[in-house]
Amino acid sequence: MHRSIRTAALVTSLLVLLFHVPSHAGSWEPLAQGLELGTFPIDAHDASSPAISFLRIDPDRFCFKLIAQGTSLTRIATLEQWCEEKHLVAAINASMYREDRQQSTGYMKTRGLVNNGYINPRFGAFFVFDPKVRSLPKVAILDRKNDDWRRLVTKYDTVIQNFRLISATGKNLWPPSNKKHSIAAIGMTTDGRVLFIHCQTPMSVYAFNQALLHLPVNLKTAMYVEGGPEAAMHLNLQDNRRSWMGQYEHPLLGTIHERLWPIPNVIGIEPVRSCQQAVETNATGE
Repeated sequence: MHRSIRTAALVTSLLVLLFHVPSHAGSWEPLAQGLELGTFPIDAHDASSPAISFLRIDPDRFCFKLIAQGTSLTRIATLEQWCEEKHLVAAINASMYREDRQQSTGYMKTRGLVNNGYINPRFGAFFVFDPKVRSLPKVAILDRKNDDWRRLVTKYDTVIQNFRLISATGKNLWPPSNKKHSIAAIGMTTDGRVLFIHCQTPMSVYAFNQALLHLPVNLKTAMYVEGGPEAAMHLNLQDNRRSWMGQYEHPLLGTIHERLWPIPNVIGIEPVRSCQQAVETNATGE
């Protein structure tokens, strides 16, 4: 009698395990040496069947490039077009931008070009790379509340300022909200790798942050780079080309389906062996 009860309980437990897979079940797919793709389903109370996609990048294998608008003619293109034109392996939005479709909403500079020299007091994160001294990390996300950012931003040739998503202590910095849209972000892992992050399903930034904090991706910190239809990510390997596109919710039409939008400023990667030292800009004459 007791054995039958135990057997029934064991069968029930196995069925529960089979049909209630953890929401963060996912895996990393190797794409190239130092580059992996991960897609993780998540639980979100304000979105249906969402997933977050990651490109995990080893900065010892790939260098980072900011393709930024210059001070003259505006040249905008989709991420796919930028990748083809600049020979990038992958790319993501660099930041939100102003109505002129040229200038970033936060501080942005790269190798002598200043797209926006104004430190936005609302933005608490700086994505930095191209260190001027070898003792510094090749790439980092600086936290205005935690790091000596005023000194450190002068030590890097490329600096991009955006909203913080998660504090240095692992706290969700955004309040709950009914506003839902696609999100593109950049993160750092505890072992120093960079994450290009994209969530196509419209959701609040609060819910997005909560999901990031509970996924098994070893996230250390993250910053917001874009939201809505412009939020995108693109992979540009010879045998694997793929785009992650943004969506947004219209009050009358519902979810508006995705397409790649032209954007002015992007962050891309290319293999270290092919990195060029020349400034990549879109000023007049290029």
